Amino acid sequence: MTEQTTRSSRIIAVVVCGAVLAGVAAAAPPPTPKPEVQRAPIAGGQIPTLCADLKASITATKAIVNGNGVITVHGKVCNLGPGVFKVPAGSSPAGVLMVYTWHPPKTPAQEGDVKDFGSKPISANLAKDQCVDMDFVYNVPDVIQWGHRTPQPGERKTSRQFVLRIDKFYPPQVGPFEFTPAEDCHLANNRAVLPNIDSMEKTP
Repeated sequence: MTEQTTRSSRIIAVVVCGAVLAGVAAAAPPPTPKPEVQRAPIAGGQIPTLCADLKASITATKAIVNGNGVITVHGKVCNLGPGVFKVPAGSSPAGVLMVYTWHPPKTPAQEGDVKDFGSKPISANLAKDQCVDMDFVYNVPDVIQWGHRTPQPGERKTSRQFVLRIDKFYPPQVGPFEFTPAEDCHLANNRAVLPNIDSMEKTP
């Protein structure tokens, strides 16, 4: 074999090997990109707005005094934060106690007896975890007992539901009744509902 033949064989081998490697490289899947690391904002960077979150809560105690029912409702409006609740300019926010009353077997919808019993103003800004207490005393005449039983002549069943709601304006006025997201970013907890309070009462 001559030197020229040997040199030609080497050139052919290199070309064939390069073609094979190029084919393997083309068939190989592209490398999976690494997920981008989410970095925390550095000092002086943009900070999200801290919103306020007003929450209503409600409990109650009841007693019978000299034949009359006394329901003491303990309400509370708290700012869960993380931001400060600032009383919007021109508004008159308040916690308002509503009372639904009905006489089974009728339903609340059938009787339609719902009233605002009382309100307590939210007159100052509330820092995170700061609260405003709202206590109300609701009197019920001629209560025989708490709970229901089969009525005797001259008696009837009565049920009541107490709801504490947070209003942006109270007394109500023309305009938006709810807070904007910038004022209160979670409106779903602006109402608190007590379990029904049942009683047997004398028929009026």
